[in-house]
Amino acid sequence: MPKVERAQRGQRLALLAATAFSASFLAAPDPATAKVGVTSATNGDPLGRPPSEAERILRIGIDIQANELVTTRANDRAHLVFLDGTSLTVGPNAQLTIDRFVYDPSSKSGDLAINATRGVLRIVGGRISKKNAITVTTPSSTIGIRGGISLLDVQPNRTVSTFVFGSSMTVTGAGQTQSVTRPGSQVTTNSGATPGQPTLVGQGSLSGQLTQLEGGGPGTGGSATTRTAGADQAAQTSGFSATNSGQGAGVAQAQGANNSFGSGPGPANRNPNDTVPSAISNAQQVQTEVQLTQSAENTPRPTTTTTGTGTTPTPPIATTPQPSTPTTTVLVTRGRFAAEPRYTGFNNQTLGVTPVAQNNVNLSPTGTINGNGTATINLVDGRSFTVPWQPGGNEFSVQLSHPTLGPLTGTGYVSPTGDFFAYAFLDQANKRVGFVGGTPTTLAQFPTSGVATYTLKTLGAADALPFASPTVANDQVLRQSATTSPLYSAYSPQTGGPVGSASPGPQRSTFMQSTVSIGGVGAGQKSYVGLLVGDYFRDYNNDTNFASGAYSGTYRMGGSEKIGRLASAESTFDTGGGNSVFGPQANTMVLTNSSARTDITSSSGTITQGSTTRTPQAAFDQPYTNLPGSDYSTTTVAVKSTTPGNVGQSRTDQTLTGFVGGIVEHRDASGNISNRVIGGTTAAGAGSNNTISLETSATNNRAAATITISQWDGPSTTATFKLGGNSGASYATSSFIDDKIYALRDRPSDVFASNTTTQVTQGSSVAGGSDVTSRTTLLSYNSAPVAQFFAEQGVTPCACEFMTWGWWSGEVRYNADSSYNPNTRDRLHLATYVAGKMTSIADLNALTGTATFTGHMVGNVQNGVNAYVAAGTYTNQWNFANRNGVATMAFDGATFGGGSTPNTFGSSVSPSINTTSVGISGSNGRSVTLSGAFFDGGPNQPAKGQGGNFAITGTGYTAGGIFAAQR
Repeated sequence: MPKVERAQRGQRLALLAATAFSASFLAAPDPATAKVGVTSATNGDPLGRPPSEAERILRIGIDIQANELVTTRANDRAHLVFLDGTSLTVGPNAQLTIDRFVYDPSSKSGDLAINATRGVLRIVGGRISKKNAITVTTPSSTIGIRGGISLLDVQPNRTVSTFVFGSSMTVTGAGQTQSVTRPGSQVTTNSGATPGQPTLVGQGSLSGQLTQLEGGGPGTGGSATTRTAGADQAAQTSGFSATNSGQGAGVAQAQGANNSFGSGPGPANRNPNDTVPSAISNAQQVQTEVQLTQSAENTPRPTTTTTGTGTTPTPPIATTPQPSTPTTTVLVTRGRFAAEPRYTGFNNQTLGVTPVAQNNVNLSPTGTINGNGTATINLVDGRSFTVPWQPGGNEFSVQLSHPTLGPLTGTGYVSPTGDFFAYAFLDQANKRVGFVGGTPTTLAQFPTSGVATYTLKTLGAADALPFASPTVANDQVLRQSATTSPLYSAYSPQTGGPVGSASPGPQRSTFMQSTVSIGGVGAGQKSYVGLLVGDYFRDYNNDTNFASGAYSGTYRMGGSEKIGRLASAESTFDTGGGNSVFGPQANTMVLTNSSARTDITSSSGTITQGSTTRTPQAAFDQPYTNLPGSDYSTTTVAVKSTTPGNVGQSRTDQTLTGFVGGIVEHRDASGNISNRVIGGTTAAGAGSNNTISLETSATNNRAAATITISQWDGPSTTATFKLGGNSGASYATSSFIDDKIYALRDRPSDVFASNTTTQVTQGSSVAGGSDVTSRTTLLSYNSAPVAQFFAEQGVTPCACEFMTWGWWSGEVRYNADSSYNPNTRDRLHLATYVAGKMTSIADLNALTGTATFTGHMVGNVQNGVNAYVAAGTYTNQWNFANRNGVATMAFDGATFGGGSTPNTFGSSVSPSINTTSVGISGSNGRSVTLSGAFFDGGPNQPAKGQGGNFAITGTGYTAGGIFAAQR
């Protein structure tokens, strides 16, 4: 049967948050400013569809606009000339878009980018290519052309690039680049693969491509001159304005009928020998003609005077220098405008909303950079904004007065290369208004290997904690104490191929971001942990990659406060011609609070169907004491940054085991909230079964974990949590960056089989599947280390490089049909785990002598009415011969010393470290019990460390957590 894989959830454009800005509003430019070239010759009826205009047949003299879609059918061909003199010949059955054209006549420099989906193309470089490479993006590669001529044969799964003549050609695919400087060389790139080695083109091998380009029928226009002359000359004789093409009066003489390779369709233009030497010879002729054309345009032309004795040349007349033509730059502006209220009808169960149409509007495909330091951004509904244009990657203030929105104040941001911009404002009613856009990253440009980091910023609230609700995000204590990680990405080629390609394997391109904040000590403490986990996947609507995932957060806004919960989908949004992933290497992304998913149907290992859907959503803040909660929205900009040298260096496949500790906050069906501890030994000796098994896969960029709590709610109740997964469908449930940076979340019960998701067993009854909605997350400490928290309590965390530890947070909801505690909830906030490779009994038996293990303790505390996170110190002086130790600890104002921690062998994989059932007595009337094991430090390093969980009890006091130590 066909296999259906549904990709991760993410989100669409949410409200653009506001900031401060400054500029003046100007009227929208004449649409003619978007013209970038002209149609100089055609065969058949090639079609052009400018942005926001109806499709029309390209006749000679018709202008070409930026972002215009050009399409040819079986008998069509077109020859286009750009303002800088670049010419493009388009063969039959082709499709391409003029993505970007920027040209400054005064400096004769600019930028030209083309996105070709299929067909045979020939490019003869003009002035732009002398200084900057012309860029052509195809489904399998990105080609850069410097000067001269290149031939491209573009197919859905393969691109053949031929360098005919010029300075150089580069071909990039799957993160690698081939550079070509030898004329007559060819590079083949298959979809998802690196470019092949350049090879010399054989005799006659270009015959098929040239035939497609030059055809055999007459060009449109009907005259004999059009049918036999070169395409550029034909354009001149057709009468189109010389100003349209940017060429002077001498072009017809410089580009005449002898240009047999660089000119357009028609039998007179066909290469008579169809050989590489002939092609190169013709290319050299074209290059010479282009140079003559440019020279003719830059040199004053002599005139002639007719006298009785004949015609006498007259020297050039000195002319007064004319002002340079103002620079007009066409700007790619794929993006979205949003304003409050952005949506109505929030559903706190599905997070779904109904967008307000006029407040969620696509930007027009193109805008303009004006000559006065401003840019005009147009919306598809006709509205426009003229704003300061200050590339450089720094925010700047903007103030403007809009004719319909009134005075707006906010900030702007433009990337150094101008391929991304973001503007966010507040209007007079303090409502948020803004827009983001730029040049979307194509499928071929998206990274397929390695790791990367992105710096995050909430649009309109630069200092806010990302993705969190305003209550949490803007809290001064939490902001000052927070460690906000970059958005980490681990790439692979498997983001979903075209229909007909191989089905994706278990490998994924994943990403994650985390924020941890623990501000203050004891009753006055505030704390928060937020985690985003997602995948990159193919968008089958526009053949680009999108980012999509889920954000979860828990918080406590004071010691006497209960655990609050945050949730949202997060995804890049559809820009109308791509995704909100911008720049040549996915340099910038914009994440908003809506769901995006891709469904792939596979049969016999081949993709038979792919579809991408998006669902408008908002984010949700749900206090424990107010379950209806409230909705909110964020827009988060992620800008690629320099990846630290230690990130992504240690990536291994390994299986680790360990322990879990913490306090569960339970809400019964009547709304009463109580707590219970997990961790440490009990009279029944079951604490050692509060365990975790963690598996990482460097190859697949994924991780999987199973948490088992043997006394989840008393001795007869066991809870098993399944997080992430290293094989099969991902559903954005894990991201593995390296051995110290990783994150996982529960498998959602609506898409995974019930026996592979969270289950609670009570006696003979099992609650799981749709009866249990589990939303817990696991986060490694080193993803967002909180050194300040430990320093405030005088504790130095154990380095313990051979072990890993971190936080476990979230909610478990038991639905009305659950056999266990229906209509109740359990929440965890900064509970803890520790894991490593446990020392075997045989290795431990071989050790003699003594060792001192030192490290830290960290865990949840319930002290009277106050709950908080605390840290402490742990020391254990161990005698390997006697198989016991003496532990000394200090935690949350109490000290524990001199207690015996013997080990028991039995059938345990590793000798366990346990206290007696009465625990180790300490100050303040408290006692502690421990359950742990020895961990290896690597090959030939048995029992390098100790790790486990603990429980502390006292009058009106409980605590639970983990300890980690090394010798």
